[in-house]
Amino acid sequence: MVVGSRNDGKIVRMKAGTGRLTVAAPSGALTTPGLIPILWSGGSPEQDRTDNSNWWTATSSPSSFVVEVAGADNASEVVLYAGSTSSLVVTVTVSGRGTTQRVVPASFLGSAAKVTVSLTGADRGRDTTITLGAAKGTLSLGAVTER
Repeated sequence: MVVGSRNDGKIVRMKAGTGRLTVAAPSGALTTPGLIPILWSGGSPEQDRTDNSNWWTATSSPSSFVVEVAGADNASEVVLYAGSTSSLVVTVTVSGRGTTQRVVPASFLGSAAKVTVSLTGADRGRDTTITLGAAKGTLSLGAVTER
């Protein structure tokens, strides 16, 4: 799914997607020029785009984007393309398994970070919440994919 690319706030999803992912933006998130361009094909409500440079950006702090992943029996990886003017804080809560947290260092300042969350082993089949946050500064999210 591609977030922030449309001025109307609609999220672009695969036409044939499973619908397992949902994203909630922080209050006041705006569409702004992103850190890297994102392209896609086979989307809905927008079929194709090769020149997307817009991401969702939150400028108030602290802020966070919340990604919900509905449980499924197959193992998967959820990848978030994000950026911040400070360190990114990724908190993963797996239903019935607890919470883990990791920090993507500030060395990514001004560039995009690819944050991968693996849902394998005992985490398969469980609903999962991924919270992407930044304690200060701006926080941007360009896309979330599951593979």
